[in-house]
Amino acid sequence: MPYIDDSVQKNNSPLYFSFLTSLRLIGPAGGFILSSFSLRFYENPFYDPGFLLFIVTIPMFLFPKQLKTATVKAKDLKDNIEGLKGITAGVKRLAKNPIFMFHMIGGVFRYIGFGGYYINKTKYIESQFRQSSSSASFITGTTSVLPMAIGIILGGF
Repeated sequence: MPYIDDSVQKNNSPLYFSFLTSLRLIGPAGGFILSSFSLRFYENPFYDPGFLLFIVTIPMFLFPKQLKTATVKAKDLKDNIEGLKGITAGVKRLAKNPIFMFHMIGGVFRYIGFGGYYINKTKYIESQFRQSSSSASFITGTTSVLPMAIGIILGGF
């Protein structure tokens, strides 16, 4: 965002910001489409995968505790207690900034409202319109994310 703000004309920056913000919606849209595909398959939660699960986890055990090329070593992190004093000073400084605090409080209220809406919308479509969970997830993704992206772009324009 700062790069765009510095690189484009001031009257064009809202449009660039809106396109960049609407690109962030690709992740949730992909998640809804992937869940729509995955929910078509039956899953038995009482089925024991047995040895197959162990085979899948073997690559996790092959990673070292720390990479050789790591810039910060694990033993140095334990010794860095002084860094916490800088963090508390930075948090106090941010807490005294009213613009930042009101932006964060507004974000909390936005996410609380959107969270309940997104969590329950798929189940609502399932129960009220008698859809399968996969089709309800697909409907939720297309009816929620696409209009939001269009609204963000039009707002930037």
